[in-house]
Amino acid sequence: ELLRDNALSILSSVAVAVGKREAEKLHQVAFSMIENVFVESEENLYLVKDALSLWLTLLRLSQSYQNYFGSIFPRIQGILDNDLEHVKSVMMVMECYILIGGDVFLSQEGNGETILKLLHFTVGEVRPKGAMYVALVLEALLRACPEKGVALLNRGGILEKLVLSCEANYNDEKQCEPDRVIVLYLNTIARTILQSPQLFNNVLLKIQHSATAGQHVIELFIRLFNHERNYGTADKLLRQKLWLLSLFSLLPESSATTISQLSTGLLNSFDQVLSLFLDAFRYIVRSDSVALAPYSVDYDSEEETVISGSEEYSALLQRAMFQDIAYTTDLAACFKSKMS
Repeated sequence: ELLRDNALSILSSVAVAVGKREAEKLHQVAFSMIENVFVESEENLYLVKDALSLWLTLLRLSQSYQNYFGSIFPRIQGILDNDLEHVKSVMMVMECYILIGGDVFLSQEGNGETILKLLHFTVGEVRPKGAMYVALVLEALLRACPEKGVALLNRGGILEKLVLSCEANYNDEKQCEPDRVIVLYLNTIARTILQSPQLFNNVLLKIQHSATAGQHVIELFIRLFNHERNYGTADKLLRQKLWLLSLFSLLPESSATTISQLSTGLLNSFDQVLSLFLDAFRYIVRSDSVALAPYSVDYDSEEETVISGSEEYSALLQRAMFQDIAYTTDLAACFKSKMS
């Protein structure tokens, strides 16, 4: 068993040493070893950490998504069945699948359901630090495949869980999630609104006291707009741009005969939203082409075993950001079109 443990670590080191082009030659042996670790057996439990590290390293070093990556993916869902010890590594592996596989990965049978199962285990169920890693998956999913991602989260009841967590925070309920987690949930809500405001309005209708839930979401966007977390200014600016685009998308057309509760909530607080827009706009525009950064999580020193391929990971995040609607949309043009 000690030999197997060492073999996993050695393969990770070899993959990094040989680089992207040559690492692919290790796939057949390495993925076979990873899959064997996740066959249900108590004697394999101590190998899980190194197996996840090797898995993540190989994904990050991959030049493109391969269909055989999907064959091993279902093995990931059993890792969190008994405890959440490996939640950070599991979420980083899932995020990487989405980053490199995108629509192809989500279209493979069963992958969406596996993602949903793991999100059910973790959304609202982990500590704030763990929630930061869960947010990596939510962000990657809605950035890469917004239509399929929103439909998936809606079908699985994840969007409803996010709204309920936001309601608990708004009402300052005992043991509610802290602001730094609600900010992450609001990112997912903002992307959902941008993709389908009607769908999100339907989610609100499922919530008890739904008549006020929309107004509360809008007020949370406003209250937490300038919230500071442990990440850089550029990351914060991209988040603020996303939120503003989402809020502006709720402005009703002049010909609208009915107005949703979200749009009503926005109109009730529009002076505050406009003030936030004017304060943030110059910084967002100044950073648009050079400094905006995607959401990411800084590594803990205890996670040294899973940082292999960090440069490749940064490149994957940058590539995903360049296709992100929050990055590509002209905020000024959006505001102008809504005001005209």
